[in-house]
Amino acid sequence: MILSNYTLEKMGFSEYPESNVLEVQFGIVRVFSVQGLNFHPDSSKAITDVIEFGENCTVVVSSSLNEGCRLLTDEDFIDEGEEEWIENKKTRPPFALIYFKEFCTRTLKGGRRNEHEGSIITYDAFPE
Repeated sequence: MILSNYTLEKMGFSEYPESNVLEVQFGIVRVFSVQGLNFHPDSSKAITDVIEFGENCTVVVSSSLNEGCRLLTDEDFIDEGEEEWIENKKTRPPFALIYFKEFCTRTLKGGRRNEHEGSIITYDAFPE
């Protein structure tokens, strides 16, 4: 669906000139519940160190989704409460979080963007 300029403006998107260049690297975080693994109850830390597999894959095991994701990406995994997410997904900690990122960066020249809560949302900027 193609949206009108008026609609995009009302949604908070601004048109940036081609001279405004943004380098981005896409990635994806996958989360798995690890059954049969538990952190020691007396442990002061319920998270592992980040493990690297090559240049573009990192893994952490954590009892907190957001804490683990912050180690990998500097961002939270979910905005809502973790307990609610865990209950809705019918799962339980600990979690293995695996972060895959692209080998290359992509260049965005201009385009429609909306900056929201520290993130940049684009509209039709990466058609491929």
